[in-house]
Amino acid sequence: MRSLWLFLLAVFALALAGCGGGGNSLPQLPVFTPGSVSSAERYAAYDEIEAFFETVRGQPDATAQVVAKMKTMPQFATAEVATSGQAVGWFKDGQMYVVFTVDEDGTTPAGHRQAQPLPKSRDLPAGTMAYVIDAFEPARQDAGSVIGPELAAKGYNVQLLSGTVNDYMSIQNAALLVIHAHGILHTDKFRTPAFWYATSETPTSDHDDLYQSYWDKGEIAVASADTIQADGSTGHARFYIVSNLFLHDVGITFAQNAFWMSQSCTSYNPVMVKSVLDPAVGFHGVATYAGWTLTELTADSTPTTEFVIDRLLGLNQVEPVDPGNPPPYDIATLTSHIGTTNRPGRNYQYDASQGPDGTSEFKIKTATGSDAPTIIPSVTSANLNAGTHTLTIGGHFGKPQGSVTLNGDFLNVQSWSETSIKVDQPTATSGTLLVRSLGGPSEDGYLLSNSYPYESLGIEIQAPNTSVDPSSSETLTVVAISGTIPSGVSYKWAVTGLGTVNGSNQTTTTTPSVTYKAPSQDSSDVISVQVVDSHQTVLAVAQIGIDTAANPSLHLVISGNWDSLTEGIVGTYNFTPGNGIRTTISGLDYIFLEYDPFQSGSGTGYGVTFTLGMPIGQAVTQGEVFTSAPSNQTTGSGQFKLLLDTDLNDPASGGNFNPQGSGTLTITSVQQQQDGSYLAHFSFSMTSDVGGGTITGSGVGTWR
Repeated sequence: MRSLWLFLLAVFALALAGCGGGGNSLPQLPVFTPGSVSSAERYAAYDEIEAFFETVRGQPDATAQVVAKMKTMPQFATAEVATSGQAVGWFKDGQMYVVFTVDEDGTTPAGHRQAQPLPKSRDLPAGTMAYVIDAFEPARQDAGSVIGPELAAKGYNVQLLSGTVNDYMSIQNAALLVIHAHGILHTDKFRTPAFWYATSETPTSDHDDLYQSYWDKGEIAVASADTIQADGSTGHARFYIVSNLFLHDVGITFAQNAFWMSQSCTSYNPVMVKSVLDPAVGFHGVATYAGWTLTELTADSTPTTEFVIDRLLGLNQVEPVDPGNPPPYDIATLTSHIGTTNRPGRNYQYDASQGPDGTSEFKIKTATGSDAPTIIPSVTSANLNAGTHTLTIGGHFGKPQGSVTLNGDFLNVQSWSETSIKVDQPTATSGTLLVRSLGGPSEDGYLLSNSYPYESLGIEIQAPNTSVDPSSSETLTVVAISGTIPSGVSYKWAVTGLGTVNGSNQTTTTTPSVTYKAPSQDSSDVISVQVVDSHQTVLAVAQIGIDTAANPSLHLVISGNWDSLTEGIVGTYNFTPGNGIRTTISGLDYIFLEYDPFQSGSGTGYGVTFTLGMPIGQAVTQGEVFTSAPSNQTTGSGQFKLLLDTDLNDPASGGNFNPQGSGTLTITSVQQQQDGSYLAHFSFSMTSDVGGGTITGSGVGTWR
């Protein structure tokens, strides 16, 4: 692998020619002598250089002065300006020491070791581990406290790390990696191009010995930089830095389709892009890498990190809030919007920072062959097919099947693909739709989608009356009771019964109204309608019943055992005509509906009588329900009683009895007729208190 880097070194040297940070092409490093610098000599050199930097800080040529100072000191073999602009000294034993003065961009090739090519996939990250590293001092603004809870709420197992050497070594199966740290672009002691992350760990001689193998391979070094104190003053800190080659060497791993973002100066450069994404030498699993081209200001880069995570999670909370409340951005949408969305209070966008060495750009790169859309499941649409009683959800969900909830209730999944899920039609017509899914096998759990506001199209048919005179006409109109009826839909009408709509038992219209014509005889019609789009998908269905009756009638079914008086009464009966009256008795209004099968006019006179109690003057309404009055009690308000003849085949010869049981009577329609009387349709059912008998039926009654 070193031979590859030797080949690339010539390209690296040419790229530095004329570059503001590196000056001329890099000279060959001297031959280093292991063991030639003691730990005490090295730490004395750190102290001397840091003290010297205090005297030149802020001067235009501070970097050059620090380099010159190092060259005069006996511990150093040579010194130079880093590719990204810092002062770099090489100790006689080959260890590197960096003083952060200013970071500038360089253009270098990169790579380290072999890895498997990334397969083309639209899956989500195949895991839920999210590592957020903040290697800066606490006084510097960091996004971890904001994005950590946001990621956890979406199902990520979030590890907030302080950025020690061990923290960098601990990264395993990362689905998301965010690093906020100093960055430096320069070669190692073998002149292998490398990018270095600062840690938060202060060097000690003991730890120097612990990391000896990485010193020998040139993958770890020491740097010093200014710090921001809690009171706003400037201090100084010394810390280890680790290279991209170190990260390869210690074996950090990523879940398939992982996202890696660097909030570090000069972190978007060919070294890192190649080291992370190149299928031949990159980190296997990383689908997307992002970073900054030059020195970026924390006041800019931290809001950018928050914007990126906010939009990828579909939260839409970072200003300026998108009024369209979009679903989670895919990588392409993020790349587009971050370059067109202005920062609040700034005259530049979220992909830029006005640093000390010019405009630093935040850039995003996706691995060749990868098409991972976003970092959580993304619900972009939900369309109900009322004809097939299914709900189709569109978006990006990953291959392995997860689950779907509406208002917390799980929906039965019929089919699942990366971009479409079909579930059973939910009972609820509106609420919060949520998808739980995962891009690949994992024991860590599920990622949660954006909370999608679902509202199905609910409709009803409005009619002036649902109980009409024979041969009369009614205008029926479809109206939305939830959602909005889209433009361009059609209405498919059908009638079950003897009536018609627009002159036929079936018709299709482009307007929501039709004319219903009642038949000339008694009938109970059911009119149904489907709202369909241009693809013939049924968006919603509704139906309404309309009764046509010229005379009162009653359909009665008696079964089971009631008592000895009704041993011969079991059977099915159809009675017509009948009489009805409404009258006031003892502080209540009562409606009496009486039915006589033979109109005998003798004996008891009627076979069946219903008594309905209600407040004085209260109107009877469609849908009103009466419950059966307890036995041996007067019928109360909102109650009904049923009186039967003991011989329904010849009411004139039998006696009367009141069935003992529980039940309901429901008014299915009611209207006032032209002569001032009222005509109502109703249904009823009763169950015997003993013996398991039932009485059911429906009827038409009239009263004045």
